[in-house]
Amino acid sequence: MLTTYYLTPTDINICGEIGGTIDQYHLEMRAMNETSLTMKCADFINNLDYRRLPSEAIEMAKDCFIDFLGCVISGSVTPEAKIILDFAAGNPGLSEATVLGVWRKDSLLNAAMANAFNCHIHEMDDVHKASVQHPGAPVISSALAVGEAYGKSGKELIEAIVAGYDVVLRVGEAVMPSHYSFWHTTGTCGTFGATASAGKLMGLTPDELTNALGNAGSQATGLWQFIEDNAMTKYLHCGKAAYNGALAAILARRGLTGAKRILEGEQGFVKATSTETNPAEKFSSLGSKYKILETSFKPFASCRHTHPTISAILNLRKKYNLSTAEVSKVKIKTYQTATEIARNNKYYPDSRAAKFSLVYCAAAALYFGALPLQAFTPEALQNEKILRVAKNTVINVDEEINRAFPGKWMTRVELHTKDRCFTETVEYPLGDPENPMTERNIYDKFMDLVMPVIGKEKADSIYQKCRELEQTSDIAKFFMEVIQQ
Repeated sequence: MLTTYYLTPTDINICGEIGGTIDQYHLEMRAMNETSLTMKCADFINNLDYRRLPSEAIEMAKDCFIDFLGCVISGSVTPEAKIILDFAAGNPGLSEATVLGVWRKDSLLNAAMANAFNCHIHEMDDVHKASVQHPGAPVISSALAVGEAYGKSGKELIEAIVAGYDVVLRVGEAVMPSHYSFWHTTGTCGTFGATASAGKLMGLTPDELTNALGNAGSQATGLWQFIEDNAMTKYLHCGKAAYNGALAAILARRGLTGAKRILEGEQGFVKATSTETNPAEKFSSLGSKYKILETSFKPFASCRHTHPTISAILNLRKKYNLSTAEVSKVKIKTYQTATEIARNNKYYPDSRAAKFSLVYCAAAALYFGALPLQAFTPEALQNEKILRVAKNTVINVDEEINRAFPGKWMTRVELHTKDRCFTETVEYPLGDPENPMTERNIYDKFMDLVMPVIGKEKADSIYQKCRELEQTSDIAKFFMEVIQQ
């Protein structure tokens, strides 16, 4: 089949100089642009093969899928979810992919958007430290919707997840840390990851993948201003990243061209959204090191920047059998970003605000001995024992801890009682690769999230099917076989 390329006058002059057909010209241009990070990503996505993946990458992809499903299904029954679910129901599309939790079929774009939106509501979806983002919501939402619509297998879904994580995390690292001052990485970089996973499952060629990534970059957005108003926009960032990523892949398949150097170009993503100067460094191990292995999972239902503090609080509570009644003051020393993102140091009777409050999360963890979803109910948010500790909590930036970020998300906590001070430092909170959740931890988290929505038997059945994901021949049948039981 003859491929059409749209050439500028400069392109035509070069074509005349090298001689030959336009197809030959394109091959020559690809060779000339081999340093293009966009093309490098496209080639990586195209060449990634399940048969060559290390077993640990396959198992991590399944862990990520399980974690994603738990977050989405649980999030789907919240008041926030009703907004996006009603929108999708009012704008129905083709019956292509499952909207999780309500278990109805919709267009793959609507399903990708709704699932990614709902995945982020509880603030329990996975995290990558160095790029400071939540990769699962956009990458897996896009992959799952496309996988269902195109009748792909479990092995192909695993390929797409690994590819999407690798791209999204490297793009994120390329713009960090300066990007994070204004831009929400899950929304911006997530668009690239969603495109990568969707494009892999659609079987796009390297040229089509390059075009798709180019157009993904022009749609990549998500600003932190929402945090000033405690707005719901953060969920929409995830939803639109999945939607726009899948859209970019669909349109590339239809011939829509995109920027070939969208990442490192003079008017590309890195320069437009950061002050970083060497993005190529972050792609040097592409194909030899799988970034999905760096994924962190969240045991607590709050902003990840609160988790080191929560872990320290829980360690002290367990070691010394402390309670909120005994603690008179809490001192937290942490890194700058934690004080900027989880900075809600005033009490607001709102679960969304509380999830971004170091002082509330610290006090609630001390009270509950954990930080479950129940810590953000109206009753908990008005609990005087929790509020007393929260009001007596002080947060400061520690320069040594700050220098370690984002490689380490550290904290040092002091719990003061009437006559003693107890101190705990946490370098790697539970869920980090350096302090991983066990398979049992992952199972318990999934069941805690999903059982209230669909019951124990169906939740356990989905979990077991996920553990054997590579044996699934058709993703389109994956859920309905369980839900229709």
